[in-house]
Amino acid sequence: MNFFSMIMNDKTRYLRLCILAWGSGFIYLLPYIRYTFYDPLQKALGLDHTAFGVSMSAYGLCALVTYWPGGWLADRISARKLLSFSYLSTGLLGFYFATYPSYVMTIIIHGAWGICTTLTFWAAFIRATKDMAGAAEQGKFFGLLEGIRGLVSTIASFVVVAIFAKFAAEQDGLTWSLYFISAGTVSASFLTWFFFEDSKELEPSPSLVQDIILTIKSPLVWAVAVIVFCCYSVMALGSYMTPYLTEVMGISVASAAFWATFWTYGCQFLAGPVGGIIGDRVGSRPNVLFVAYILLLATAVFIYLSPVDTSWAQILIFMFIALFAAMYAIRGVYFTLIEDLKIPSTTSGAAIGFASVIGFAPDAFMYTWAGNILDTHKGAEGYRILFGASTALSAMGVLVSGIVAYYVYKKRVTANVR
Repeated sequence: MNFFSMIMNDKTRYLRLCILAWGSGFIYLLPYIRYTFYDPLQKALGLDHTAFGVSMSAYGLCALVTYWPGGWLADRISARKLLSFSYLSTGLLGFYFATYPSYVMTIIIHGAWGICTTLTFWAAFIRATKDMAGAAEQGKFFGLLEGIRGLVSTIASFVVVAIFAKFAAEQDGLTWSLYFISAGTVSASFLTWFFFEDSKELEPSPSLVQDIILTIKSPLVWAVAVIVFCCYSVMALGSYMTPYLTEVMGISVASAAFWATFWTYGCQFLAGPVGGIIGDRVGSRPNVLFVAYILLLATAVFIYLSPVDTSWAQILIFMFIALFAAMYAIRGVYFTLIEDLKIPSTTSGAAIGFASVIGFAPDAFMYTWAGNILDTHKGAEGYRILFGASTALSAMGVLVSGIVAYYVYKKRVTANVR
């Protein structure tokens, strides 16, 4: 390959990375649009809180049970086909959802979104990034992807809010917001279809059962799953830091919302790429992951031990930013372990699927548990329990990531000796 071809190939890779970030930034806005427009969406659908919650549970359940078979699928079908289908089907369902269908159809749409954003999307999305990066740039590409998709989601969210604000009637604003998100998601389908190539055939193992057995028996895959689980759990509990600032520390709602936006999106945009790029530069992504987990633990301990004193509010805001920065640095690196641990390419999709089932399981129970804690233990006491749980999970992450870093180090030493 001549120099010109290398330059063009690199440009193509970054173009595809931006397309992946565009699609992944849009595709989850539809099922999670209630986070931005809870009241107007509930009113437009004519549902009470329980029925509205059931629709999201349908999404979560379908997503959870399809992570693993999605990995198996990603080992057998081109990422180009899977991703294009996911974006197109999710977006078209979004246009239909904008008609505010019946309760039964609302549940069906959310269940279908769970399948389209997981079974045919998630493992293919991770695998496409992994294959695009190559062995030497896993951290860089996963980190950049994490940052750019955060930027896309942020900009798209602000545009949606601006669209909503332009209409006097709430439902009209909501409808055009849904149109915008759906159109953005569908556009990712066409971009993926025209700019991606079908992946090479990998000769995967012959059956789903065999892949399941190989994956379950691998302690390396379990290690990746636990590392993802710990980080994602702390992130879920981190969503309660905003009400802690308002209810306990006396910060205004507007100020808390501003800082929450910064540590949620700003840290994703900045820390995700930094963690991945540093991992590639120092030549040991597992070591960077281990250090990031140590920073996460140190910050979690500080928050847990901090006094309930309004004079500490500004210090806590800084520590919350540090906590989220460490989490996004971890997120920018943890799926690179599939490459670093030398998990076979023929089952890497299944490994990603299994790690995602375990890693993202907090979606199914963490919010219910945390809500119950806050209802049972009023005031600062309940939040202290949540901060304690974050500390314990961070400590578990330090332990497992440390074991993984040592394992990779020993493998390299042994390989060099040979």
